[in-house]
Amino acid sequence: MVATLTGFGAASVLTFRNLSGHTVMLIGTTTLILGVGITLLGAEISSTVAIFTGTAIAGIGFGAGFQCTILTVIPLADNHQRASTVYVIAYLANSLPALLAGYLVGKIGLVDTTRSYGALVMALAAVARIGLLITGRRKDSAPSVAEPTF
Repeated sequence: MVATLTGFGAASVLTFRNLSGHTVMLIGTTTLILGVGITLLGAEISSTVAIFTGTAIAGIGFGAGFQCTILTVIPLADNHQRASTVYVIAYLANSLPALLAGYLVGKIGLVDTTRSYGALVMALAAVARIGLLITGRRKDSAPSVAEPTF
């Protein structure tokens, strides 16, 4: 599953590299919500196919979200800080959720942790998607505002 998630994430970075940041984030949030939902459904019905399909779709969202995070933050860092900035983002994005999930497994169990974690990921992606849609509408109504290039 890890290889599926990260493999599809890497493929999405390559596939979406020429799209605008706004478009990539819309794709990313949508596929993350859909993919996690399918993965959770697959776990509930014990379907290996659904779990791997959902994980692949979520991987697209994971890669797109990570790509836009890097492309948004890196320009803000000085040249000599860019490598460490990528390292810190990658470390925090991957380790903190895993540590929290590991802690919760001991408190509420694996099944409830999986459900809660998936629901939280979907909710955060939905909030981000709503924000993107709102800012996209504002951009459409604003007179000639250029979209930042990523």
